[in-house]
Amino acid sequence: MRTKYFINLSTGIEAIADMPFLQGGEISFIRIQSSHCEAAAFEDILLGLDSNFLMYLAMGYTCIVVDYGARSHTSKAVRIGLEWIRYFLNIVWFKKKIKPIINQKDVTDFFYENYIKVTNKTRSKFRYYRKYLQTDKIRLIGFNKSTERDGFFDDYILILNQFLIR
Repeated sequence: MRTKYFINLSTGIEAIADMPFLQGGEISFIRIQSSHCEAAAFEDILLGLDSNFLMYLAMGYTCIVVDYGARSHTSKAVRIGLEWIRYFLNIVWFKKKIKPIINQKDVTDFFYENYIKVTNKTRSKFRYYRKYLQTDKIRLIGFNKSTERDGFFDDYILILNQFLIR
């Protein structure tokens, strides 16, 4: 199985020090903002996704997004953001509606209300990747745990310098 790890900025950087298999530079970075998740700014979540992430998903890679939740055992980016991305891509790429679950609650109606608000320009951005599809399934997994170090940017820089920059 082909796997690609994405470290969610900023608190996800802490995971690099905790997980030796992430060290050495074989990772990518992503920014799914918790503030967008909190505000239900779902189009903004989509607009923040880059081409590398979307191409890996389209090619059938299992994409694992690693993030640490600020003073919580789950990160909003993983719990809400990834579920929204999975829901949206299933509709746009496969014309398939899935049942999104957040905190053990079915949020299908809420997500659909937000799906229909997404502009045609944004939908077009995501339809572009359909021509590269080599899968019939979105393989998107979140890994998270809590942190008390949210906003410790000096620590994050030390981690990056110690484990990634050679």
